[in-house]
Amino acid sequence: MKRAIASLIVLGIATLSFTQSKAPSLFSILGKSRKDVEATIGKPDRKLKVEPPYDANYSYAEGLVLSASYESGKLESLTVSFSSKPKDWKAALKTLGMNTAGAKGADMKGDAGWVTTTITGVKGLPKTWEMMYMPNGPKAQLSMFSPKAR
Repeated sequence: MKRAIASLIVLGIATLSFTQSKAPSLFSILGKSRKDVEATIGKPDRKLKVEPPYDANYSYAEGLVLSASYESGKLESLTVSFSSKPKDWKAALKTLGMNTAGAKGADMKGDAGWVTTTITGVKGLPKTWEMMYMPNGPKAQLSMFSPKAR
């Protein structure tokens, strides 16, 4: 019995590692044309409802949904919605295969008591882009956006 459980655990870890290694880096699509984005992550998922300000939703690795906004044909804003809430912003970054070394988070509380964390120092994020983590609501979200998205 113990050997069977150990085998399942190892199998689960191998599957998770395989899935993460097959997922392209999200940083590689930031600021790219819609054609290049879709060549990397695939076409939008028509089953997912698109709501403003987003132009398209994409299914991405293990239950993650990417919501994209394009300005002048380029990806200028990307929000990742997690199917299960990460413990915190560091766990969210790790789920996406992003390096947390040197990254810092600053919490801001809104009027309704919601918390948003501004994240800086993430290696690979383009210099002019910003990143925010929003653990509020039914699904946590991580957003990356350029100055043009404002």
